Amino acid sequence: MSEGTEGDTNPQAESTLDKMARGMTEETGAQGDIQEGKQGGAQEEEDALPLIEGKMHDMAQDMTEDTGGHGDIHLHAERKMNEMAQKMFEED
Repeated sequence: MSEGTEGDTNPQAESTLDKMARGMTEETGAQGDIQEGKQGGAQEEEDALPLIEGKMHDMAQDMTEDTGGHGDIHLHAERKMNEMAQKMFEED
């Protein structure tokens, strides 16, 4: 038996997804193709990019705060691994 056989699918879920894909999006009024009803344009995307990058930076700062990684996820992971290794050897 191969992956993706007909027995693996849920006909009701597929029907719902098909209806959603063909239906209107609430915000834009586009039918079928999401890109077709896109409002705004390149300028809005350019304005959003710095906001998204700033939010990602803030999240990285928060996630790495406990190890002093200052937003560097690789440094954070290295320090966490060292911390866990120390705890493992101390417990033995």
